[in-house]
Amino acid sequence: MRHDLLGRVFHTVLDSARYDGSFYTTTAAATLLAALAIDEDMCDWTDPEAIGSLQITDPACGTGTLLMAAAERIRELALREQGSKPDEVARILIEDVLTGFDINLTATHMAATTLGLLSPTTQFSQMKIGQTFLGVDDEDGKAYLGSLEFLDTQPKLMPWPNGNGNGRPKQVESREEFASVAPSDLVIMNPPFTRDSLRHDQFSREEERRIKEREKDIFARTPVHLSNNGGAFMYLADFLCKPDSGTVAFVLPLVGATNYSTIGMRRYLAREFQVETVVTSHDPQRIFFSENTTIGEMLVVCRRSQDRERVPTQVINLANNPANPTDAVALYFSIQEGTLSEQGWARCNTGRHQGSKTVIGVLFNSSLHTFANRSRR
Repeated sequence: MRHDLLGRVFHTVLDSARYDGSFYTTTAAATLLAALAIDEDMCDWTDPEAIGSLQITDPACGTGTLLMAAAERIRELALREQGSKPDEVARILIEDVLTGFDINLTATHMAATTLGLLSPTTQFSQMKIGQTFLGVDDEDGKAYLGSLEFLDTQPKLMPWPNGNGNGRPKQVESREEFASVAPSDLVIMNPPFTRDSLRHDQFSREEERRIKEREKDIFARTPVHLSNNGGAFMYLADFLCKPDSGTVAFVLPLVGATNYSTIGMRRYLAREFQVETVVTSHDPQRIFFSENTTIGEMLVVCRRSQDRERVPTQVINLANNPANPTDAVALYFSIQEGTLSEQGWARCNTGRHQGSKTVIGVLFNSSLHTFANRSRR
């Protein structure tokens, strides 16, 4: 019922979580988010070559919980079709489809281990998991912002242990270098979300100054508000996904839907994507989707669309937040079938109608200046 025990243990003992903004996504939330984000018509699941052409990226992957959930969703869809081989699908996912980055070396090791457990007996030749550097480099004196450096050039990627130590990343098995990320069909993540003052406390004053200068340099002409780093990763997700058909899926603090500091990113998402689904929890025992937090959170799925017609957004307020992946799958099917109320997941099933469009307008519409001003006060 919990495929990511290593991740739970790691985030329990991680002493830098309060600085890094590292939140452990529950396996139930990861399962639900992956199911909502990966459509059954995303590709031909009977064709291994088509599956291998998919690109799924988590630029803040932690221990790989969301990548694993995406892999399990794809394998489930592929294995529904006769002739699909579990080991072959697992190898394709590990070698070609899944890409993850994190600033914590131990987390990347655990992500690699977690993905390897997709098929322990399968031999694979590469794995696209890398550690990005956050801080000021002692050699060149430059500040680096981890995966956010993709927005400018390339991140500084750290060598795996027993590599040649030349500062370039090495894939787990092949030891071949990689630094770029192909445009992604899906960017899925629980981005770091830490306020400005706290996330720099782990650095010296001089290092903090250089890091902030680097942040201002990269985000000077963007809708990102640097009071926290959550919006920066949302902007990065847009940058990494395909310009015509990409999907982004986030776990976000609920205040991101109301705070004035995030209105720029709400407007940006509404302009660049169809905001397809928002899931919140009103379950008094579980208002969150991450285990090591108690703040309210939401799941958000946004898609690119060439269709100019704006479709209503599906907004789901859960009365019961699933506690395990099996219940999350049941919830997903209830959403698809429109039976949320009947199954007891929600007190009302908003569905895809004008009412939910009004709700999401409050959350994401760029024209609600009154709402913005109210948030400021």
